[in-house]
Amino acid sequence: MAKAIIIIFLFIQSIVFSQVQDLMENNLLNAIPKEDIVLYTNDNIFLSGETIYYKTHILNNENKTPSVLSKIGYIELIDKNRKVLFRHKLVLENGVASSDFFIPASIKTGHYKLLGFTKWMLNNSDKPFLQKDIVIINPYIPNKLSKVEILTDNIKEQLTIQPHKIIKPDNVEQDNGITLTTEFNTYKTRTKINIEIKAIKKTNLNANLAISIRKLNSISPSDNFNKLETPINLINNKMYLPELRGEIISGTIVNKNDQSKAAKKTIALSIPSNTYIYKNIVSDTQGKFYFNIKSNYSTPKAILQLIDSDYESYKINLDSLIFPYYQYLNFKEVYLNETIKNWIVTKNISNQIENAYSTLKTDTIKPYNAPKPFYGNPSVSYVLDDYKRFKTLKETFVEVVEGAGIRTENNKSRLIVYRYDEFNVNEYSNNAPLVLFNGIYIKDFSNIIGYDPYNIKKIDLIRGIYFYGSKTFNGIVDISTKENTTDIPLYDEHATVFNLLMPEQKKIYFQPNYSENFEKLKRIPDYRYQLLWKPDIELHSEPIELECFTSDIKGVFEIKLKGNLENGQTVELKKYIEVL
Repeated sequence: MAKAIIIIFLFIQSIVFSQVQDLMENNLLNAIPKEDIVLYTNDNIFLSGETIYYKTHILNNENKTPSVLSKIGYIELIDKNRKVLFRHKLVLENGVASSDFFIPASIKTGHYKLLGFTKWMLNNSDKPFLQKDIVIINPYIPNKLSKVEILTDNIKEQLTIQPHKIIKPDNVEQDNGITLTTEFNTYKTRTKINIEIKAIKKTNLNANLAISIRKLNSISPSDNFNKLETPINLINNKMYLPELRGEIISGTIVNKNDQSKAAKKTIALSIPSNTYIYKNIVSDTQGKFYFNIKSNYSTPKAILQLIDSDYESYKINLDSLIFPYYQYLNFKEVYLNETIKNWIVTKNISNQIENAYSTLKTDTIKPYNAPKPFYGNPSVSYVLDDYKRFKTLKETFVEVVEGAGIRTENNKSRLIVYRYDEFNVNEYSNNAPLVLFNGIYIKDFSNIIGYDPYNIKKIDLIRGIYFYGSKTFNGIVDISTKENTTDIPLYDEHATVFNLLMPEQKKIYFQPNYSENFEKLKRIPDYRYQLLWKPDIELHSEPIELECFTSDIKGVFEIKLKGNLENGQTVELKKYIEVL
């Protein structure tokens, strides 16, 4: 009877907690503003061998001003089988980010979806994500579809790519107080295009814009393209927290024996490198843990370790981001009209030539700010090349690292850090130091005492009692190896090792300069259909002058300027030029 009462009590307790948790989640959803998303691309029809350039704005759903909520956004490309062809993680700055994707020859001709969302958006039942329709044509893989082919459940109708006569549209050179002008309307090949973007009123303007210059296609999709809207009232039972301070890495700690949730367990995160990230936190009453990663990191490898003395009794279940709405996506089967064959062949040859010379036309990766050690400046730093080198790590600590020592007990080695006030004994005096090896938490120094010290660059020490997270350490020993060192000691078998999706890096896209480098470039073919992509234009009171150069490709090019104003208004300008 007593056992039954206990079971009933636990059951009621779980129901009460579930109701409280639901109430807290509803309050959170109602208290924090919803987000919306805008997504621009340089085109909607691509050949394999081309690049999809895109830019996204995350907006406050109510007033359409830039959202300051989420710091991370996600972009995915999905095929008709709902397979993810790429997922990009974007660091948002004032709600804005951009990147690109090179389309490999392995991607088949078809209708694809470019999805954009934040984790916080996934909680919206009416619009949890944005979808943009993309058509990719692969000249290397035959398109075998006939018009009478049976359509599958997720293929609702057909989409025909057909010829399109190019008629130069009207220019739209002014919108919401911003103008777009060029010197001329016609240009010769390999000549400079000067572009001016200007605010009519020079006060209190803050516009974030992207500009694209691309040759107009002589093909177009049938009228039923790009009319699929994001379905409303989507069902998802999972609650996603907003990534307010940066990327969230989360999971649950459970007991290995009965799978019960483990509260108040200390867990350490390491993203190891010469500029590592290290954090430790404590799980909540439900065994959940959340790491916020604000800094950039240079390697995808991450390590989670339980660092309490009873760590062997528990395991880590890591959360993963699985997009919950793939089943709501509908696709069309792409049919290529035979009359567009010449267009495909011509453009494909241009792409092949461009890609053959791609090593001479590389983009520049913008450097990122490497994270600094969480402890600031060390008490003392030992750069080992400044000292006589010793054959063993033990000798190195004895002869070089005066601020720390090695003690051996029961055939096990441990490190100690000498404090400045050795005679001032307190409750933390016997605590172990925090030992890090390229940011990896080292539980047992015996595991690395045999490491070759010639691969070690420096050893930093923090002397004195150090409080970090829930732990108190008697100093810190921070060991860094030389760059490109591969034989780094491993963590124990209880660690959880996984790869993070690396954030997309910012780029400066290649632009030839025929004014300054004509002789150097005159023998290099230039078959660019995309003359310019610049996603990071910030317009204030002063005009912005841009320049780029035409290529060897002739025809009508569209200059498109799109973006958002700080007050929530949108801007979309178009101007058409012809290369003769």
